[in-house]
Amino acid sequence: MHQIQQNIYEMFQRVDSFGSDNSHLFPDDTFARQVFSTIRDIVDELSVLTAAQASGLRLAKGGTERKTDARVALRKSLADISQTARLIARTFPRFDEQFQIPRSLGDATLLYTARLFAQQGAPHSELFVRYAMRPTFIDDLTLLIETVEQSKRDRTGARSAHKDATAAINAALKKGMNAIEELDVLVPIRFGTIPSNFPSGNRSDASKASDAKKPRRRPRSPLKL
Repeated sequence: MHQIQQNIYEMFQRVDSFGSDNSHLFPDDTFARQVFSTIRDIVDELSVLTAAQASGLRLAKGGTERKTDARVALRKSLADISQTARLIARTFPRFDEQFQIPRSLGDATLLYTARLFAQQGAPHSELFVRYAMRPTFIDDLTLLIETVEQSKRDRTGARSAHKDATAAINAALKKGMNAIEELDVLVPIRFGTIPSNFPSGNRSDASKASDAKKPRRRPRSPLKL
């Protein structure tokens, strides 16, 4: 939630408090009470949504970091296997041809290459171990593949959750502003004027925020005669 939305959210909270403090003036069977109840529901909803939005963003960033770390580790593992294969090729010509690393390694290519190395390297694991590779290098490679795939899924899920929460926040804010417009009419009628402690009657932060989002028209140039 950015600052403009935060200002509006805080205004909703003040309006909710105003409705509670003056509940005796707005009985349950009145339309005004229904509108105040709508504001309260929106405040509660936004409390949950802002937490979900922040959590989604935090998890997405964490997922990106984990994915980056896993990619680096996977690339190094592939490089170790490829370099070892070139060394083995001095004794067994052309052995290294099946362990070539593409120049461009996007996620799909990286994972495909890693699976290929695991598949082709498994039958020669004892030979690789003889040339200083760890006995568990195939299992380690498989684990790194799974880690990259899982981090991708985690990041995608977190981004989706953040996107959904953001859309729900926008919808809730819009619904809340519609309710505020109704209270701007109902409250002054009930009080005979705009109460000084009625937030929406003097919502400077929200008004400025809304005005700031509206595009300004450029002044027309005078006609040349």
